[in-house]
Amino acid sequence: MTLVTSFITTLASNPTAGAPSQSQIGFIAPAGATAYAAFDAISNSVGTPAALSFPQVGRSGKIVSAHMMTSAVPSAGTGKIDLMLFETEPTNVADNGAAGGINLASMADKYVGTVTFDTATQILDVASFVTWPGALSSGQLTYQNPVAGSLYGLLVCRATFTFGANTTFIVRLGMERW
Repeated sequence: MTLVTSFITTLASNPTAGAPSQSQIGFIAPAGATAYAAFDAISNSVGTPAALSFPQVGRSGKIVSAHMMTSAVPSAGTGKIDLMLFETEPTNVADNGAAGGINLASMADKYVGTVTFDTATQILDVASFVTWPGALSSGQLTYQNPVAGSLYGLLVCRATFTFGANTTFIVRLGMERW
């Protein structure tokens, strides 16, 4: 399967154990004027979508912060967008496609947690990007990935949104590696 690892920007730091680090991925969502419905995926393609791949997070650690940046605010709708994180690649879902078809039960042992971005709590508008802080589902999300050293994500709308065509999305995770 194809992974989003270098669209727009990929930032990864590789510090020593216990030191803070970050991993970032960016992509362009093509949906345009078509509204995202609740539980639709936000991804890089309508034809050949790729899972978000956060590189070099290490084999174990905890996520302590998250931010999502977009090149535009939603032209319609406000609410929440979830970043579901996994230790293995989840099923890829086309941009603006229904994410409800993902069999989460089959991935339960690889599910790390969810980061929720509330688009009503915009905190910064710098260089034409809007930033939203993420709320982690359990304060800190612990992961243990003995194989890949990456985490994988899927962005899912929890409300109806309309973003402009070719909106850039950047997601940054802050973590401590063990």
